[in-house]
Amino acid sequence: MIKKYISVLMFFCMLAAIIPAQTSTTPEPYRDDEFSAWMKDLRRAEIISFGSLPFVTFMAGIYYDIYRYFSHDQDEAYMPWPFKDSATSIPLTEDEQKNILFISIGISLGVALFDFTYRTIARKVRENRLERENRLKKDPIMIQPMDNPSLNGPTIHPLTTDIEIDTFPAESIQEYYEEELSAPVE
Repeated sequence: MIKKYISVLMFFCMLAAIIPAQTSTTPEPYRDDEFSAWMKDLRRAEIISFGSLPFVTFMAGIYYDIYRYFSHDQDEAYMPWPFKDSATSIPLTEDEQKNILFISIGISLGVALFDFTYRTIARKVRENRLERENRLKKDPIMIQPMDNPSLNGPTIHPLTTDIEIDTFPAESIQEYYEEELSAPVE
């Protein structure tokens, strides 16, 4: 009976693996607005910290070998890495290896933190400079056409005294001028 349940369960597991869950397997590229700036900077810091770790560990190991050589009065058993003889050298203890690893992790995180801080400050300075330039910039005068020009009264061209009658709201030109002359001056 248990074998029957197990075989049915395996059948459904295999069936789920055969039937695709999605019709398209092509990945969709990220959009520019999908991640905020601090998330991109955090990802960059992560990449820098993990990317620099092997190099920093290598250099920390060499510098620790040099330190160890001079702290033991330049004994030949403690020669630094490129010069040490594997038959006569004293190997690093487990605690020394852990110290080298922790120091290199700390330096890698320090480099990533410096980069993150520098990029954040540089972005803020750039944004403040652009904001200051935009505050000093005057907006140009925009002329927008009116939707219904007949509500604005007659159109009088400044170089001529012609009046466009099709947009004139008064019954005649005479009525218009009488209204204009009788209106109080503001």
